[in-house]
Amino acid sequence: LYSGMLGLYFLLTVRYQWKQEDYGRRIEPWLHAFIVVFSISTAAVGAVFGFYNPLDLGPGCWVNSWPEGCGTDSWDYAG
Repeated sequence: LYSGMLGLYFLLTVRYQWKQEDYGRRIEPWLHAFIVVFSISTAAVGAVFGFYNPLDLGPGCWVNSWPEGCGTDSWDYAG
């Protein structure tokens, strides 16, 4: 998301010759707000609906299908 914001900055300053102050005052605050709200919203939706599961390789979580055996009594997380 931030790389898109940087691309928009370069487009406006190089192609349309906006001043840095104009971009910083008129567009940048809205883009920061959008990126923060979008990121938190999608993470919250994923957490509420259970989209995050343990990774198949190594520690951590990701949007992933359940690993084999997860949710059964015989599954041992510690290995």
